[in-house]
Amino acid sequence: MTWSIFTGEGNQHLETVVRIMESGSDHEAVILGGTLLEDAVLKTLLRWTRKDLSIQGKLTNVGGKLDTIAAQIDMLYLLEAIEKPLHEALLALNTVRNKLAHDLGAMLSDPSQKLSAALAKLTLHEGRGFYPNPDDMGDLAEKIGPVDTARDRYIVNLCLGLAELMHARIRRHRQLTGDQATVIAKQYVLTLPGKETVTSTADVYLPPDGAITTYPAADTEGGE
Repeated sequence: MTWSIFTGEGNQHLETVVRIMESGSDHEAVILGGTLLEDAVLKTLLRWTRKDLSIQGKLTNVGGKLDTIAAQIDMLYLLEAIEKPLHEALLALNTVRNKLAHDLGAMLSDPSQKLSAALAKLTLHEGRGFYPNPDDMGDLAEKIGPVDTARDRYIVNLCLGLAELMHARIRRHRQLTGDQATVIAKQYVLTLPGKETVTSTADVYLPPDGAITTYPAADTEGGE
């Protein structure tokens, strides 16, 4: 399973992935997945908007017009940063997260009507046999495993959604800088005891001068 995450911020994203993969609780896995998604959506939105920290903060902080992940996903779609299938899948991932976060009785294995409708919209894996390289969205070597359960469906679509959001940030970086150098410059593999191997793709790019710069700090401030 391949996760497209940030490597800065004390490796919090990687630690969260480990917790998701090791968790036996649907509620914990979905809520933790939601935190990864929220962070990736916000960082992508900041990358796609003008670098004005005051206005960005006014819109995305609590009480702002874009203070919810749903509003931010909608704005990414309007900015043409993402296409309709990803827009719908990201909203559905957020719906699943909200349902499990606020309803202790909700279960992926026995979904309610609202949860079933959201899960049915998680279709990013359909027609794709391998996890994508966020650099160019070509196939990586790792195959997408069986999607037999609602939990499989949620986690696989979360991984694919994170990859597409990373691709959107890379695409924006290239639009702004004209830099066509290799962007994905850092990958590492983690094997969980008794579980599957996790491949982590870091959000980094390689500038022309050869110095490696990571995206987390830049993405926190947005893009010009």
